[in-house]
Amino acid sequence: MKYNLRVRKLFLTTCTVILLASCQKERCAEPIAAQGDYYPTRVGSQWRYETTLSSRWDTVSYSQTIEALKDTLYEGKSYTYFALQLIRKEKGNYYLRTHIYGVGEEYLFLKDNVPAGSTWTHSSTEHHKAEFTIMAIHKEKEVSGVRYRNVIEVQKQDFYKQDGPDFILYSTAHFFYAKDVGEIYSSEDSQGEYTTDTENKLIAYSIRK
Repeated sequence: MKYNLRVRKLFLTTCTVILLASCQKERCAEPIAAQGDYYPTRVGSQWRYETTLSSRWDTVSYSQTIEALKDTLYEGKSYTYFALQLIRKEKGNYYLRTHIYGVGEEYLFLKDNVPAGSTWTHSSTEHHKAEFTIMAIHKEKEVSGVRYRNVIEVQKQDFYKQDGPDFILYSTAHFFYAKDVGEIYSSEDSQGEYTTDTENKLIAYSIRK
């Protein structure tokens, strides 16, 4: 009996050493998101959100519908037009241009082909930069009573320079993108006394095939 216990302990110890060595060799890579489309852009697709705006004075909630309106070309690249933004996808990278007062500069807002912990930066001017981080790849996330599978969580932090040479954090936002659905939840917390925080929850959607 004692011999069997010693053998069992030796076996468990050996397995632990092998696993640790393997983990160290491969650096225990985080899982990459399941293959799929994390921001569908088929024209006619719609997403309905409950939006809440909160400030020190008031909280306002309303619903809004986002629709993929048409495909278009801009500077030789194919985008889908969503009223206030243009979106295109290329090899697991998702790019966005705002379309409010004219077409804004393109930036990368989502990657579905990298592990959790991956980061990238976009600088629009010398006084602004945005830092993106894949915070987690969730097996599922519940929003408004619905469970969505295969969800990528992205953090976006905006920094600005004011009077000094250092960048100051202005806002932190989190976005959750579900496979074959798109954005299911987002929140943005801004720094300062006179700012407004934003929360968006998906409450209904229709994806054209």
